[in-house]
Amino acid sequence: MAESFAKQSDLQVDYLFSGRAPDAYFDMQAFLEYKTRRGFTFVTESGQIKHAKTLVKNNVLTFAKNVSALNIKDYDLLINDFEPVSAWAAKKAGIPSLSVSHQAAFLHHVPRKNQSLIDKVVTRCFAPTQYTLGTHWYHFGYNIIPPVVARDLVAQARSFSVNLNTHSQILVYLPFESL
Repeated sequence: MAESFAKQSDLQVDYLFSGRAPDAYFDMQAFLEYKTRRGFTFVTESGQIKHAKTLVKNNVLTFAKNVSALNIKDYDLLINDFEPVSAWAAKKAGIPSLSVSHQAAFLHHVPRKNQSLIDKVVTRCFAPTQYTLGTHWYHFGYNIIPPVVARDLVAQARSFSVNLNTHSQILVYLPFESL
């Protein structure tokens, strides 16, 4: 989306990322200039969120200061990918906001495995937006779109011929888990 936005001369787009140390971001060329905030982040181990460790690691006071300090009163629209600082700032300022994220798909009645009450509350409250557009591998009869994938990656993937009957390996995307 950043590359498409950059081609639009009549748009001014600002980017904010949170949840990681500023030096932990990678492949950020498409965003040109961007801002970072501490925000909130999840502690995961073996592909699972550790709720108690997540609570200990995050600082609610710093988060509240980040939200209050973010001046977005002149923005027309906030587009959010499950990022809490800008989502809460937009909610506080009454700025229209749209979530385009995988998490937004789970606001619909789609299949879930082992989702706890805490998971449901986090999905709904972590980065609240006025409007949602979920991304998922299947639509389940709702307004859910396929994941947003760069065109060059789609072309690369189509060049590979995979027969699941003869291949027993499946790639699972967990970008921050230890191999």
